[in-house]
Amino acid sequence: MNYTWRIDTVGTRNQVNHEGATLTDAIVEIRWVKVGTDDDGNVGEYVSTTLVDATTTPAADFIAYSDLTKSNLVSWIESSIPADEMNTINQAIARKIEKSQTTTRVFNQ
Repeated sequence: MNYTWRIDTVGTRNQVNHEGATLTDAIVEIRWVKVGTDDDGNVGEYVSTTLVDATTTPAADFIAYSDLTKSNLVSWIESSIPADEMNTINQAIARKIEKSQTTTRVFNQ
């Protein structure tokens, strides 16, 4: 299974960190989709939202909204999801792919 990430939206607001510095347009919410594609090209998706708290981020480490990359966002998402939960997400994607391959037919007598 090959996985990719799609970032749908991000929510921002100014946050004051533990140093008392105002972090302008800090990311506080990331709406994302993890997309799984199997070897046959079948696709399944898992949609969720990750909440982010910048209040513990030192001003020197803060990444301005204009400097953010998809890689930054995906890294924050992945670091917030425990391994067992990530396995559950991957299994849900696999089930969606499997379900999409099931053909339903109506039998008329």
